[in-house]
Amino acid sequence: MIDCGGGRFPRGYEAIRSYYADVTAFGRKFAVGEQRAALVSGDPALTSTRFPDGDVTS
Repeated sequence: MIDCGGGRFPRGYEAIRSYYADVTAFGRKFAVGEQRAALVSGDPALTSTRFPDGDVTS
């Protein structure tokens, strides 16, 4: 599952693949950031990235 914004959360291989196929078809660019180690607790895991402008995802 990923958070696409706007309350959309595609789940599963096909839904996520379709989302990224649509995004790249429209030429969207992604910023490269510093990937942090995943925090894992059983099945769920949390990842985060720090971007060059200082923003952080989680």
